[in-house]
Amino acid sequence: MKKICLIIQVSMLLTIGSINSVNADNLVTNRNPISVVKINPETAKASILVQRLNEIKSMNLDNVSTSDKKELRKEVKNINTELKHLGNGFYISTGAAIIIILLLILIL
Repeated sequence: MKKICLIIQVSMLLTIGSINSVNADNLVTNRNPISVVKINPETAKASILVQRLNEIKSMNLDNVSTSDKKELRKEVKNINTELKHLGNGFYISTGAAIIIILLLILIL
């Protein structure tokens, strides 16, 4: 009985891992360097950051040098992380979700 339960758990873990790797490949190919994080801009700082993101998104990047594009990408990443920290969302990693599910299976 324990071997069957262990085999089922390992197969579920491998299945989830393969699904995540397939999704990761799709995300890398469809990656957009400028993305807007949808939040509710209640604070003044959040609205300023969203306004800056919109300015960067509306810029014509055809005549911009590569070093300037790199700086803009870094700025967009920094703004997105700041907006995530300003938001009141709850984030959980995939690994933590798997551990929680396995613990629930073992307890129940």
